[in-house]
Formats: sequence, C-alpha cells, structure tokens
Amino acid sequence: MKRTLHGLGPRLLFYSHDTYGLGHFRRTLAIADAIARRCPSVSMLCATGSPRSHSFPMPSNFDVVKLPSSTKDEQGEYTARSLDISFDRLVEMRSRLLLETARAYRPDLVLVDHSPAGMAGELRPMLEAVRRDLPAAALWLGLRDVIDEPSRVRDEWTRGRLFPLVSEVYHRIFVYGVEKVYDLPREYGWPASLRSRLTFTGFVHDGGPRSTPREVRRQLGLKRRPLVAVTVGGGGDGDRLLRSLAQALRRDPRPQFDCVVLTGPLLSESKRGRLEARLHRTKGVQTLAFHEDVPALFAAADLVVSMGGYNSVVEILAFARRGLVAPRTFPRLEQSVRANRLAELGWIESLPDDAPEPEELRARIERALASAAARPGLLSEHLDGAERMAAEVEKALLSPQPFPSAPMAAAGAPR
Repeated sequence: MKRTLHGLGPRLLFYSHDTYGLGHFRRTLAIADAIARRCPSVSMLCATGSPRSHSFPMPSNFDVVKLPSSTKDEQGEYTARSLDISFDRLVEMRSRLLLETARAYRPDLVLVDHSPAGMAGELRPMLEAVRRDLPAAALWLGLRDVIDEPSRVRDEWTRGRLFPLVSEVYHRIFVYGVEKVYDLPREYGWPASLRSRLTFTGFVHDGGPRSTPREVRRQLGLKRRPLVAVTVGGGGDGDRLLRSLAQALRRDPRPQFDCVVLTGPLLSESKRGRLEARLHRTKGVQTLAFHEDVPALFAAADLVVSMGGYNSVVEILAFARRGLVAPRTFPRLEQSVRANRLAELGWIESLPDDAPEPEELRARIERALASAAARPGLLSEHLDGAERMAAEVEKALLSPQPFPSAPMAAAGAPR
C-alpha cells in the first residue's frame, strides 16, 4: 500500500453540494461504489447537502458528512431548505463544516463535483487549507457533461474568477461525458493550460439492473401490454412534466399501454396527491415515489419518458430501448443542450421543454411505441465513467509514484 499523508490507509474526500435534486450525490455514489470494488483499502467520506443522502445503499468504507440543505426558490435563487436562517448564514455554517471536516479527516485526495468553489464560494476556505496544510494532497474537479449554455457559463466563470481558481488549485479535471457529444473546453472557451489537465471519462451511472425485465413486470403486476416508464429524477422540479402527462393520459382513460410514473422523493406530498387524484380513474397507471432498481425498470419498459437531467438521461442511454426527453429550461439550459445534442446523434428523441402540450406528448408517446426502429447502441466505452474514475483513483492513491505537485500559475480569462 502506498504511504499516505498520515501514515494510514488512503483517504478520499468527496464534495457534493446538492441543492436542487439528487443528481450530484447519485453520481458521487456511483464513483464511490466503483472505487470500493476496485480499491477496498481506500476510505471515503462525502460532504453533501443532499436531503436524501441516506436513502441510497452506501458502498463499503464510505460515510457521509451531512451539510445543512439548501434549495432554489421560484426565481431560481438559493435559499435554506429547512432551517429558518438567512442564506448567508447557511453558507457560513456549511463552509465551517467543510473546513473542519478536511482538517480532521486529512484526505490524500479531494474530488469536488461540479462546483469548483462550492455553492456560493463555500468551498474556498477548505481548498486553501488543504493546499496550505496538506500540500501533497491531490485536488481533482469532476464536471458533468454540460454545465449550461456557453455564454452563461463563460460569464459566470469569469465573474466568479473560477478560471484562475481551477488553474491554481486543481491538479486534474474530469468531464463525466463524451467529447463528441459535447466538447466542454471548446464550448466554454477554456485556456490551453486547463485543457491539458482535462480527461473525458465517459458517462457515469450507478450500475446495471439487479432484476430481469420479467421480474420487474411481475413485481408491478404488469402483463404483456407495452410499458411506458416516466421519471422526473428527484422530483423537486418535475411538476410541469407530470401535469402535462396527467392531462395526456386523461384524454383516454383506457390507454393501450401501461404506465409507471416515478414522481421522485423530492416531489411535495401535496403535488403528489394532486397527481394521483388526476390519474386515479386512468387504467394501467401506477405512481411510485421511488423504485429501488431503476435500471431494471428502464430495461423492462418499451419507452422511457424523462426530463433531461444527467442521471436520468445516462440511464436511458445505458438501459432503455427508447427515450423521449422533455428537458427543463429554467433556471438553466443544461438539460436542453444535452437533449438536443443527443437527439442530433439519434440516441434519444427530444421535446422542446418540460411542459409539452398534452396532445403532443400523447402523440409522441404513441408514435414511439409504434416505431419498430431501435436507437443506435452505445459503445461500452461511453458508459464506463465510474470504472475509469476508480482506475484513476487507484493509480493516484495506491501506486508508488508521489502525489502530484502544485498546479501551475493561474490562467487568464477564457478567449
């Protein structure tokens, strides 16, 4: 085993800010699970604001530091999710927790998901402390395939001085996507010094089905009719698509297909109750807050209807026969950019946004079910991002080479 900063087994610290949904934490779990299988001697700790961080099975040698949760209001602004405190005070609390966690845990490697400075800059004190007090520690940044539309990203990263921060702090940058789908450094105008540290890993997902399609259908009491699975990810922002779906299904109370609707654990009880009331007379429709084996459900379905979040789309690409994606367009265009690029490649079908007209949604579902065309299969190399990250961690923490030196001097603004 490689000698570490503290003389014990290697330690990895994840940061997953998780404000609005479950996507960042689920991606982190997928990577942690692959690391646990490949590198069982590595201890892993994740600092996360996810309100549902303990709703998922945890990998071995993995634990969680729960940060007070935040969310976004109707204007897309961050706010405290549960506590009656100002957002500034929430950020201060989280920042102190992050700093003390790093000081006590003394990680050999820090892997930050998506947000280089953390939510509202909360991560900066911790990053400074790791660089100062643990100079041999590796600092890595992991980014999803699409952050947002390019002009907005360039503006936010320039105003927030994120290009200099990434250049000064992070030894390596990983993009959890495929270059031919979305060339992140080119789209966002990254300086050459940052591009040289960047690696595309392929898409990250949390493993294959644990059940067969036949077992899923039996568990749900389904027979041989076509099956449409609908998902809105965590559910916190899925109400628009669910309302369109309810209206589309109510036009014919006896549809020629079965439908399983995953509302997500973050959909409010009041909204879930209204959805169920709208659908209670529609034959063949089931609503579930959560399904323990989403890949198996997708594999059992003839069509998956989804919003355009990273995890949902990647699971469609990995397991589903067909996908129809209705991307959210507020407060970011990330989902729309992703859906459009994948539709151009023929890997999914897409709708303009997450509030399609009921008639259009119903027609697109029926057209997709009637189509005999199968989407082009993805090469496995596009879907093994978690395994590739585990291999990188193994190389960094368990090989005899020394930890990386400090990054180069700060890069300038994007071109």
